[in-house]
Amino acid sequence: MEENMRSLERKLNQIIDDELKKNIPQIDTELIMACCDGLLRIDDIKRYTVTESEVKDSIAIICKKPKEIIGFMRPLRILLIAAIILVMLAIGSIGYAQYKYNIFNFSDHSTVLFEQSDSKMVDNFKLGFIPSGFALSFESDNKYEHSKEYVKGKDFFTVTKKACNEGININTEYKDCKITQINGIDYIEYGETRHGYGIIWEKNGYQYTVSGNISSQVLKEIAWHIGEN
Repeated sequence: MEENMRSLERKLNQIIDDELKKNIPQIDTELIMACCDGLLRIDDIKRYTVTESEVKDSIAIICKKPKEIIGFMRPLRILLIAAIILVMLAIGSIGYAQYKYNIFNFSDHSTVLFEQSDSKMVDNFKLGFIPSGFALSFESDNKYEHSKEYVKGKDFFTVTKKACNEGININTEYKDCKITQINGIDYIEYGETRHGYGIIWEKNGYQYTVSGNISSQVLKEIAWHIGEN
């Protein structure tokens, strides 16, 4: 396994090197960013953000070399600066996405964090879309959480609204995870056929979850049509 990881690391570095040898208009920046992402994951780096000052410091290290060396190595210097900027952009783009969606990815799970709203009272909600044949089977209501379960035969789905007081861990060993933005709201989809699907999102200081053993597309329709009472 270790040798495979090192081999993959060498290949990713080679791809980056080959791209940086091209003329600037021909460089595939998305490919370089993808390779940087892979290298970060291999090294198991937990910090996804890089400050502007760190970018400037990295470039300054190269710029401080003696003039005669700078003159002799000008083409290499340009490539190094380009590489640093591209790597920083790649890391920065990863950091931005992680911050924007409040998702932190680890080797076997993802953690979704929400803005804290522990003291916010939870009221009822309305389902603007209920799939044909489903009927309310169970409802739970308290000041911190409101939940409803709908059933049709062996099929079911559950909708939960709660105050944002904790993160959610998604086991990515058997559940995929992706994000869809609609009307400014980030819907975090996870799951697969065997273990069921789910959608998590935050709206007006509340955390919503829709999950069940029905198709992900139907769950998305339910999620997109939930309203406040």
